[in-house]
Amino acid sequence: KLICLCFLHRMFEAHIQNYSGNDPLDPWYRYFQWIEGMSEAEGKQTCLLSLLERLVKTFLSDKRYHDDMRFINCCVKFADFIDNPSHFFDYMYNQGVGNKSSILYISWAQQQGNVSQACTVIQRGIQNEAQPIEKLHHQYRYVSVVWPMFDSLCLLSKLNIMTFLSTGSKDILCIARNPGLRGSGVLCKQLTVLS
Repeated sequence: KLICLCFLHRMFEAHIQNYSGNDPLDPWYRYFQWIEGMSEAEGKQTCLLSLLERLVKTFLSDKRYHDDMRFINCCVKFADFIDNPSHFFDYMYNQGVGNKSSILYISWAQQQGNVSQACTVIQRGIQNEAQPIEKLHHQYRYVSVVWPMFDSLCLLSKLNIMTFLSTGSKDILCIARNPGLRGSGVLCKQLTVLS
């Protein structure tokens, strides 16, 4: 199996090197998808990091890919590997990569250290009319309502279990406090979030 994996890696690399079509990201993205399907035992994370570093470096300055979902997805995935992903997202944004894609802003917001910063990032995406905008509105409601509620509840009690239930017409946050101890119980609060 190792010989087969090495052969496939070489085949993808050769295809990237010898590609002469009008979409040079295509062979890179096919390689990315193949690695995504690998198991951890086959070295998925190491291969992915190596490929994504080269892919981002190769295509970051190529403006025709700045709004291409394949490239944006690879950049978002690459951010998972770096120490300060928020700075990377800021750099991507300043380069014009993904500015019209909600996935950029949602991933960027999830890397923020607090609710205010996350909301600012999502609002930036809404102002830029990133698509699909509905995802940004949903994420904004989630970040601005659930995150602060969870943070304040964590400070007030020793929480062990939290469940967020979405019932279609209403969202409910349930928290089990101090299971097994006197004063334990379940706190449920209906979230009133306007659509």
